[in-house]
Amino acid sequence: MLRRSITSIGLATALLWDMRDQLLIDVNGITVFDERMSSEPTEQGLLNRLITEGAEHPPDTWLDVIAVDGIYDQTARRLINAGQVKAVGWPRKRYPYVGADPTRAAWPAGRLMSSFRLHGQFEDDDLILVALVLACGLDEYVFYDDHAQAVAQARREVRRGDQVLRTLYACTEAAVAKAVTVRR
Repeated sequence: MLRRSITSIGLATALLWDMRDQLLIDVNGITVFDERMSSEPTEQGLLNRLITEGAEHPPDTWLDVIAVDGIYDQTARRLINAGQVKAVGWPRKRYPYVGADPTRAAWPAGRLMSSFRLHGQFEDDDLILVALVLACGLDEYVFYDDHAQAVAQARREVRRGDQVLRTLYACTEAAVAKAVTVRR
């Protein structure tokens, strides 16, 4: 479905979203305002780097940096250790990982489509997932019924999100467009 480079950008966005309680994220940069240690090594590594480098880079630059800095492999190890995915082939295989439980792996996409069908509105907790689906180009796989209407609704929902969500969405879209353009 997605090239590894685009998946990595989406994972970088998700990591920043997960860390938003420690970060001030706006279009100008990312500032650490809570330097508490994280028990998760990937988060702690990024936190250390953000503290060292300061807010001199905008979020789209950070997405590029995080994406090429091993987030794909770090996330794979984290999910394997948690029993959420399993390796199914050589590391160079196009899709080397699958969900350990196929039903559980498919649930987020099903939940988004169900939310759209039943309510026409997405839960706040799902807005980052909706933003990632749109920005990374997964909308045709998730919103397979009434695609145009579902995508229009998803875009409206992302626009109603908070400033951090809107910033990360815009930066993710830009980083994905750049990755597609330069074919990395």
